[in-house]
Amino acid sequence: MAQVTRAGTRLDSEAIKKGLVGAGIPESQIEISEVGRLGYATDVGPISLTPLAVVGVHSHADVEKAVKYAYDHAIPITARGAGSGLPAQSVGAGIVLDMRSMDKIEVLGDHRRAARSSWPGGRHLYPAEQFLEGHGVFVASYPASTDMATVAA
Repeated sequence: MAQVTRAGTRLDSEAIKKGLVGAGIPESQIEISEVGRLGYATDVGPISLTPLAVVGVHSHADVEKAVKYAYDHAIPITARGAGSGLPAQSVGAGIVLDMRSMDKIEVLGDHRRAARSSWPGGRHLYPAEQFLEGHGVFVASYPASTDMATVAA
């Protein structure tokens, strides 16, 4: 089993899950099975790294708890949307945060001259663009993978 070593302490998937639950992440949002983790081992590129744990975050509070736990235990952490970004950008050997359920969009303030929008890391770009068009604004830059890319702003 893969492990993270820190100052003589070894953390494996089970220990990380226990720590994340202790940090306040619901157990149902944490995946440590081999098959479940393998689903996050690759993205659009050739690099493969199987994480020790995957956390399906549902809120900013979940992200904060997972990042604090990872920081306190020197565990690498990777945020992942759809896995469609640059090669190896969304794979990691520590904890992967699956951001896809964080997809609420909101347009902030008066947008007659310029608009700001806010959405977490799980929103797919194409539906986000359609939502923003209804408010008279648009995304100024597009990745080649617009239909499957996820973005945060």
